[in-house]
Amino acid sequence: MTTTLEFTRRRLAPVTAALSLLLGACQAPNDGSSAEMTGAGGACPATLRFADTGTEGLEELQRDFAAFKAVLEEVLEVDVEFFAVSDRTVAAAAVSSGQVDIILAGPSEYLAIRGNAGLEPILAIDRPGYNANIVVLKDSDIQSPEDLRGKRIALKDAGSTSGHIGPLALLQELGLDPNQDVDAQLLGGARIEAFAAGDVDAFGAGASDIRRLNERYGEDFYRVLVEGPELPRDVIGTAPHIPESCNDEIEARLLANQREVLDALLDSSPKYGESSLHPNDDANYDGMRAAHEAAGIPFD
Repeated sequence: MTTTLEFTRRRLAPVTAALSLLLGACQAPNDGSSAEMTGAGGACPATLRFADTGTEGLEELQRDFAAFKAVLEEVLEVDVEFFAVSDRTVAAAAVSSGQVDIILAGPSEYLAIRGNAGLEPILAIDRPGYNANIVVLKDSDIQSPEDLRGKRIALKDAGSTSGHIGPLALLQELGLDPNQDVDAQLLGGARIEAFAAGDVDAFGAGASDIRRLNERYGEDFYRVLVEGPELPRDVIGTAPHIPESCNDEIEARLLANQREVLDALLDSSPKYGESSLHPNDDANYDGMRAAHEAAGIPFD
């Protein structure tokens, strides 16, 4: 049984970690200004610390991104160190305090870190099929989006691009107020089981959720009621203390070695199976900003 004290400790863990990062930065600032600039032909620090917002533990980071680390080291002529972050709050604190130099983030995570720490978007990773969908059980009485009024919809975690913000944006486009017309339930890791058991009426499912439904229950188990457009791209970004000349080198070198970079990313996750790299700009995420604001999720 989980005690109140244990629950409180779990809830405070991300905040505690973020405070520790900030306090550590105050004691030993590392803003890149005094770093040895020998990487990427002298444009970048000799060592770049890398984090991924979708990977929580250091062990997982080392396992999943070993190939990506090796490619970065070769292409950028730097040493790469892993830095684990548990969530976007800790990631923003790590970027802001100079503990992380380069980060891989989803669209929502990028916006949260950008709003709090000023992350610079260097490259975009296109993921064909990366979208949000509204699905219902095969024998559901829900036949049209209008039938979703008053219904319970399972969503992922607050701020998830394909599992929360994307489905809410879809509902808005369909003329439904996600705060009033439906009962949106953030169920996290229990969302698929809740949908399969009929505890909810519909499911805001990302591409990975659709894949899991197919694997566990088969394609005849559900119907896609609404298929959403492709979502904004993942981001490879750098912290504000990284010089612009280094950012230019990172962009040029990773684009020039795109095949090796993408193969290494595929080694970390199957979601990058048909990906491509593109120059990036913050304006590409204005639509996602609007969806966040409509959902009542601030960035700072």
